[in-house]
Amino acid sequence: MPALWATPAAAVELAWQHWAAAATQPGHPCRLAALATSAADRPAVRTVVLRQCDPVERELTCYSDARSDKIAQLTGNPLAELMAYDAPLQLQLRAFGSASLITDEQTRSRAWAALSERQRADYSRATQGAASDQVAEHFRMISLRVERLDILHLGPFRQVRVRAIWQNQGWQAEEILP
Repeated sequence: MPALWATPAAAVELAWQHWAAAATQPGHPCRLAALATSAADRPAVRTVVLRQCDPVERELTCYSDARSDKIAQLTGNPLAELMAYDAPLQLQLRAFGSASLITDEQTRSRAWAALSERQRADYSRATQGAASDQVAEHFRMISLRVERLDILHLGPFRQVRVRAIWQNQGWQAEEILP
């Protein structure tokens, strides 16, 4: 199988198409991604569900509970990396950037309303001794503003890797050695 793209620029386009599909298709191989943050004394990686993708703004969004460690970690150090792997295509996507919490109430309310009742229950579980009627209080949206992409195709004959960096209002992409 040859590389999935003809040029480094095409690899960047493929990556964003993949992220966009993963954000809207629950069964997509890249829907579940690993989010890496930095704790005080160690790296921290966990699985998140990719919920939104905006290629124009270079943003990937996932949801979290305000009580999770990742919220405190991102507040202390906003640098983060999201990695997903599409096994059938042997395609690894990595996105590095600065993460922020979305605080706009309208945006959060729309996202909350789109969740199923079961999904909402994940954010409304009361901690011991807390009132259970504080439904959306713990719901957070994390937006990763992508500054760098690393796209790796693990082909059967050779690995093909592209690194892209956002500079001068565009992606500067080049093929690099794995």
